[in-house]
Amino acid sequence: MKNTILLFCICLYAQGQAQEFNGQELKQLDGLGLVVENFDMSDQGIKSDFANILWLDKKRRKRKTLGTILTATSVIFSAMGVLSLAQEDPHAIAEIIGVLALGQGVLQGSATIPLFKSAKKQKKRRNKLIRKYNKEFEKQLKSK
Repeated sequence: MKNTILLFCICLYAQGQAQEFNGQELKQLDGLGLVVENFDMSDQGIKSDFANILWLDKKRRKRKTLGTILTATSVIFSAMGVLSLAQEDPHAIAEIIGVLALGQGVLQGSATIPLFKSAKKQKKRRNKLIRKYNKEFEKQLKSK
């Protein structure tokens, strides 16, 4: 029983250490200017940094996408609220719906600010790690 548990623990440890990147992750790293073949992938620090770069980039894209969607819906709700309030003779229910839509638009718009700030922060952290391994990345950023 002890041997089985020990073998299981060793397999779990080996599973955690054997981090290989799939084709899609390699393409993403290549798109960021990191050619994996140029680095010693037996070094756990490099593997960890590359995995962190991919994780930060994924997190940044998700937050930026969510922020963009919330911004669009914020504009739509705000416009609906303003239009329903701008009627000549609004009914009480239309006025309530207009106020609620306008409030919803404002709330969604204000919720996008932290999302975009967080996406920018993730991008800075990602770029800092990329600069560690790609000295020409700095030149690419300056030329854009």
